[in-house]
Amino acid sequence: MHLYERARSPYWWCKFYRRHGPDKGKAVRKSTGITVAGADSRKAAERKALAIQTEVNAADLARERAEGPAKRPARVATIGLEDLRDADLLRARAKGVSDKQIATLTAHWNNHILRILGAKTDPRQVTYDTLVSYIAQRRSEPGKNGNTRGQSIRRERQALFRGLAVARRRLAKQGIDWDLPEAPEISNDPPNKAQQGKLHDPEVLAEWLSALERLEQLDERRRGSLARAEVALFTGLRAEEIDKLTLEWLEPATGAVTAETGYTWMIRIPVADGKTGTETGEGLIGCPEFVARHIAELYVEGSPYTLPILQGDHRRVYRYACKQIGYRKVITMRDLRHCFGTLSAAGTGDVRATQAALRHADLRTTERYLTATQVRTVAASSAVVQTLSGAGYRHTATGTRQGTRNEATAENDGGPKCIGNRGDRIRTCGPLVPNQMRYQTAPLPEPL
Repeated sequence: MHLYERARSPYWWCKFYRRHGPDKGKAVRKSTGITVAGADSRKAAERKALAIQTEVNAADLARERAEGPAKRPARVATIGLEDLRDADLLRARAKGVSDKQIATLTAHWNNHILRILGAKTDPRQVTYDTLVSYIAQRRSEPGKNGNTRGQSIRRERQALFRGLAVARRRLAKQGIDWDLPEAPEISNDPPNKAQQGKLHDPEVLAEWLSALERLEQLDERRRGSLARAEVALFTGLRAEEIDKLTLEWLEPATGAVTAETGYTWMIRIPVADGKTGTETGEGLIGCPEFVARHIAELYVEGSPYTLPILQGDHRRVYRYACKQIGYRKVITMRDLRHCFGTLSAAGTGDVRATQAALRHADLRTTERYLTATQVRTVAASSAVVQTLSGAGYRHTATGTRQGTRNEATAENDGGPKCIGNRGDRIRTCGPLVPNQMRYQTAPLPEPL
């Protein structure tokens, strides 16, 4: 308790703190009613102040016993979306993702989530309707190739919900229960054909590589275009990985690999330079000897081995080489990786090996590279013919087409019955298939 004088007041004042009740800890200031000028006024004021304090504490204690001790509201630490961004980036760095993925994740938060929802916004204000409005706004904004694609918005939604999960854990520590909002569905957009790799005929690729070699001999500025194309076609490296390729990535093959395949060189892609980070670990793929030799020829004597040697944009040279061989399409770096995946899967018959060479974390990604070639498509039909022939089926050499038989004819000659009328069946003979209408000038095969 504290006794003091107060300006403009002739009495002593006392100050003490409550010990019980809902206002426990609050300060109490009261006048004692004892004048300052009187004899022994201070001692009298102290006795009066003790009586006041005892009276107040007794009243608070009686109230506490009647109503129970009141709980003081807990102070909730304020959390903003920018705090969730920092937590998500810290999680990504602790996981060991690449710098490129960190930059992409930072762009998701700064350029889109915080820009639209606000950096200081309370996570508990993010509701289902808020997310629907966010998705609608992102859909209307222009992207790299038209409007923003659903795949990009889905990655932003995943980053936001990772942050909201952090906010829920922090609020739970403060005794606050809060459930995450429902996530709206985001449909995938149709694949952008301009970004898909195209499959080119092997004979065209061989002729195209020869044209690149001739163009390099004519102009020194085109030096490196052939080696860059060979690395993409024969190793399956991505364009951004080829930009980082150094001589340190080349290493001699082991004895078992050399004995089985004849390869003497391998390319080891460090985890930090790969696209998938630590999901698939280091990439180790075979490198033909002529590709390794072309890479070594570009090395400048005296330069450090850690210096990239295949950087540069050779798209104009690649387009010009296509014109030189009379090829109307354009061969790109993405096409070369696509051809590597397709030809390796078709040649080895081992999709898992192709997945490891392409360094895909999910096998479904590798399946997109398994383009059906004409040989494989015809082989499927040939397999059906061989199976039925082995079961005893023999086709008739008459001029009657099976597609125009009726049930009576089928019963008389012992052949298979045609179930249903002609209008219900799909006609597969003659030039009536839509894809064949474009080639009516070509000679048709003679009927049996």
